[in-house]
Amino acid sequence: MCSEPPCLPASLPSNRFSAFLLSSALPYSCKDSNHRRRKPTGKSQREMEHKGLKPGSVVITQQAVDASFKPVFEQMVLGKPVVQRTRLDEKVAQELMQCALELLTFPTVLGNTMCTSDFYEGQGRLDGALCSYTEKDKQKYLKEAQAAGVCNIEMESSVVAAICGACNIPAAVVCVTLLDRLEGDQISSPHEVLVEYQERPQRLVSHFIKKRLAAAQSP
Repeated sequence: MCSEPPCLPASLPSNRFSAFLLSSALPYSCKDSNHRRRKPTGKSQREMEHKGLKPGSVVITQQAVDASFKPVFEQMVLGKPVVQRTRLDEKVAQELMQCALELLTFPTVLGNTMCTSDFYEGQGRLDGALCSYTEKDKQKYLKEAQAAGVCNIEMESSVVAAICGACNIPAAVVCVTLLDRLEGDQISSPHEVLVEYQERPQRLVSHFIKKRLAAAQSP
């Protein structure tokens, strides 16, 4: 399981704005479009992983879930809560998994991604300025997340899934794990290792795009 930095602007509100702009522009660019969110997950980026899922593993999201492990995204509209389903494209996810099997350069899994609106308490961290629970409470929650199929935690996937689903745009989310949150909240890998980890989702999605382009150009 994994998490994300408070200093980065790519959280729910800003990501929703970006997704709206992209979704609005796509109809003018092409008829067959797919939206893919690539990102690292860990402390200085965003993520959290199963015990046993090694740092550097790539997670292709099956479902984006909230902090209660439900596949929904809730926002306030005109002072009232509006709940949207977080739909991701199963076919695209399977294609990405096939691409990972073709690359065979890093471990890749299909799993659920938990999206939170907070980096610290919202993700069960103990290293923030405020903490209203114990290590035991944290471990219990993370194991419940693991049992619900959660492989990583970040702060954008549900809004991408909700908007793309509402616009009928096939979407996928690809993350990379940077640490095992069941073992701690701080990243210990060297900078050069983290840089290579962060390139893995890009390499996978690039391979996917090249395959799609080649298929489109073949007679």
